[in-house]
Amino acid sequence: MLLDAINTIKRQSILTAILLMVLGLIMILCPKEYVSTLITIAGYVMIIVGIEQTLEFLTSKNSLMNYISFVLAVIIGIVGLAVLVFNEDILQVLSLGLFTSFTY
Repeated sequence: MLLDAINTIKRQSILTAILLMVLGLIMILCPKEYVSTLITIAGYVMIIVGIEQTLEFLTSKNSLMNYISFVLAVIIGIVGLAVLVFNEDILQVLSLGLFTSFTY
């Protein structure tokens, strides 16, 4: 039971990493005008995923892995809300992160 939950989380983490790499590639290839739209869409997606995971937690049996999943869902939802509220600041953080990663 615990190993099944760990395998599920591992598969979800791999899928999330692939999706984030694709989103990063799209952000690099897209013109500057579309980046704010992509970030807004990413914010809404994070909020939807957070709500979906929270509802899944409320309807499932409470085990340690479900509590960890619930905490991660709350964090994803808060980050999604922050992305929507601080849209221009997120763009500056991303551009700073990309600039510093290329200078090393």
